[in-house]
Amino acid sequence: MTKSRPIIRIDLASTVPVYRQIVDSLRMHLVEGDLVPGDVLPSVRRMAMELGITFNTVAQAYRQLAEEGWLNLKHAAFPPAQVAARSRDSVCVSTK
Repeated sequence: MTKSRPIIRIDLASTVPVYRQIVDSLRMHLVEGDLVPGDVLPSVRRMAMELGITFNTVAQAYRQLAEEGWLNLKHAAFPPAQVAARSRDSVCVSTK
Protein backbone atom coordinates (compact mmCIF):
# COMPACT_ATOMS: atom_id res chain seq x y z
CA MET A 1 0.00 0.00 0.00
CA THR A 2 1.45 3.39 -0.95
CA LYS A 3 1.32 6.34 1.35
CA SER A 4 -0.87 9.21 0.16
CA ARG A 5 0.78 12.56 -0.37
CA PRO A 6 -0.16 15.33 2.08
CA ILE A 7 -2.55 17.88 0.65
CA ILE A 8 -1.37 21.44 0.14
CA ARG A 9 -4.07 24.06 -0.18
CA ILE A 10 -3.50 27.63 -1.26
CA ASP A 11 -5.82 30.63 -1.15
CA LEU A 12 -5.14 33.00 -4.03
CA ALA A 13 -7.32 35.64 -2.32
CA SER A 14 -5.21 35.58 0.85
CA THR A 15 -2.87 38.42 1.76
CA VAL A 16 -0.25 35.76 2.59
CA PRO A 17 2.02 35.20 -0.43
CA VAL A 18 1.43 31.86 -2.18
CA TYR A 19 5.04 30.70 -1.70
CA ARG A 20 4.63 31.36 2.03
CA GLN A 21 1.43 29.32 2.12
CA ILE A 22 3.32 26.41 0.53
CA VAL A 23 6.21 26.78 2.99
CA ASP A 24 3.84 26.87 5.97
CA SER A 25 1.83 23.90 4.70
CA LEU A 26 4.88 21.72 4.05
CA ARG A 27 6.41 22.69 7.40
CA MET A 28 3.16 21.72 9.14
CA HIS A 29 3.19 18.31 7.40
CA LEU A 30 6.81 17.82 8.47
CA VAL A 31 6.19 18.71 12.10
CA GLU A 32 3.05 16.55 12.27
CA GLY A 33 4.91 13.57 10.78
CA ASP A 34 2.90 13.43 7.56
CA LEU A 35 6.26 13.78 5.76
CA VAL A 36 9.13 11.69 7.06
CA PRO A 37 12.69 11.02 5.90
CA GLY A 38 12.66 9.19 2.57
CA ASP A 39 9.30 10.57 1.40
CA VAL A 40 9.39 12.01 -2.10
CA LEU A 41 7.82 15.39 -2.82
CA PRO A 42 6.65 16.39 -6.28
CA SER A 43 9.05 18.23 -8.55
CA VAL A 44 8.72 22.00 -8.69
CA ARG A 45 6.94 21.81 -12.04
CA ARG A 46 4.56 19.03 -11.00
CA MET A 47 3.52 20.82 -7.81
CA ALA A 48 3.05 24.05 -9.77
CA MET A 49 0.80 22.25 -12.27
CA GLU A 50 -1.22 20.61 -9.49
CA LEU A 51 -1.70 23.94 -7.68
CA GLY A 52 -2.27 25.97 -10.83
CA ILE A 53 0.56 28.40 -10.11
CA THR A 54 3.91 29.26 -11.68
CA PHE A 55 6.84 26.94 -11.07
CA ASN A 56 8.88 29.93 -9.85
CA THR A 57 6.52 30.26 -6.90
CA VAL A 58 7.06 26.63 -5.90
CA ALA A 59 10.82 26.97 -6.46
CA GLN A 60 10.82 29.98 -4.13
CA ALA A 61 9.02 27.92 -1.47
CA TYR A 62 11.48 25.02 -1.83
CA ARG A 63 14.43 27.45 -1.61
CA GLN A 64 12.96 29.01 1.55
CA LEU A 65 12.60 25.57 3.13
CA ALA A 66 16.19 24.77 2.13
CA GLU A 67 17.42 27.98 3.76
CA GLU A 68 15.56 26.97 6.92
CA GLY A 69 17.23 23.55 6.85
CA TRP A 70 14.14 21.53 5.89
CA LEU A 71 15.31 20.69 2.34
CA ASN A 72 18.56 19.64 0.77
CA LEU A 73 18.34 20.82 -2.81
CA LYS A 74 20.19 18.80 -5.44
CA HIS A 75 19.89 19.94 -9.01
CA ALA A 76 19.51 17.31 -11.72
CA ALA A 77 17.55 16.77 -14.92
CA PHE A 78 14.64 15.22 -13.01
CA PRO A 79 14.96 16.12 -9.33
CA PRO A 80 12.18 14.71 -7.13
CA ALA A 81 12.07 16.25 -3.68
CA GLN A 82 12.73 13.82 -0.86
CA VAL A 83 12.49 14.06 2.91
CA ALA A 84 15.95 13.63 4.44
CA ALA A 85 16.99 12.48 7.89
CA ARG A 86 17.74 15.13 10.47
CA SER A 87 18.15 15.21 14.23
CA ARG A 88 15.39 13.57 16.27
CA ASP A 89 14.10 17.01 17.31
CA SER A 90 13.41 18.08 13.72
CA VAL A 91 12.70 16.79 10.27
CA CYS A 92 14.46 17.73 7.03
CA VAL A 93 13.26 17.42 3.44
CA SER A 94 15.61 17.09 0.49
CA THR A 95 15.33 17.22 -3.25
CA LYS A 96 17.39 14.96 -5.46
